[in-house]
Amino acid sequence: MKRACIATIDAARARLYVYQEDAEPGRELREVRDLTNPGRRMKQGEMFSETRPTLAPSGHVGPSASGTSGGPGKDDHRDDHVAMMDAKFAKEVVDEIEKLIRAEAVGHLVLVAGPKMLGELRKANGALKRGGMVVDELPSELSHLSATQLHDHLASLALIPGRQRLKMAR
Repeated sequence: MKRACIATIDAARARLYVYQEDAEPGRELREVRDLTNPGRRMKQGEMFSETRPTLAPSGHVGPSASGTSGGPGKDDHRDDHVAMMDAKFAKEVVDEIEKLIRAEAVGHLVLVAGPKMLGELRKANGALKRGGMVVDELPSELSHLSATQLHDHLASLALIPGRQRLKMAR
């Protein structure tokens, strides 16, 4: 019997699944947690009270419609704040993965996240460094896929076996 924990993660959402090979057809991959990072669901204009300062043609500092920095020395720590939110969310996700791995007694973890989030997850450590744990990393953002679509995609990459098909009655 093959069992795995599969996590699809982006900056705003993490979906955790358990894969069990001998489950009834169509139920091999089931979602068990859906976590959100509320701060990353907001647009920058909602997250911060005003846009970043920029130099206007006259040389004075004014709000930027484009949201880009006004040049060297104009860092207003917004990027640091977003990075801190991502690191905190990655830690929360790793904590939930650890709980799930213990509760479901799985020895295979499949992490699916963009390269930047994979880096944050690695920094958060936890289940990713556990002895005997097989960890596969897929640098893609697939948290928008349904369980069926995710299963088919991971099976096409030979990370988990393909779906069992329901037998049709005659």
